[in-house]
Amino acid sequence: MTRRTEIAVASVVLAIVLIAIGAFQGENDTGYFFFGSLIAIVVAAIVYWVILPRIRRPGLGSLVVAILAVVSLLVFWLGIPSILAGAATVLALDARAQNSEVGKTTAALVLSAVAVVAAVVVAFVG
Repeated sequence: MTRRTEIAVASVVLAIVLIAIGAFQGENDTGYFFFGSLIAIVVAAIVYWVILPRIRRPGLGSLVVAILAVVSLLVFWLGIPSILAGAATVLALDARAQNSEVGKTTAALVLSAVAVVAAVVVAFVG
């Protein structure tokens, strides 16, 4: 299994766990859980297997995707922040393997971590 696939799976699992916390914390909203999980899976498939392979500058791409991960906290209930944070991490690690755009990759990794931590906190706080 490639690093991209491993991170994609981990980000989808985290997204679904966070969606479950939101769906079943206090009330039982099975419809939201299935709808949110489906959206997270579809978004992950598009991001990891359609968009990421087309990005030619992984350092800059990682920064852009990490910024989108932070912005996607506005719709945290769809599970998108963890998916975009994982995608930014994939790009940042690819750029680092090529020794390119180290500053951008560092910023992307920090923003990705912030997005994931914030998504976890918001899932519990609501």
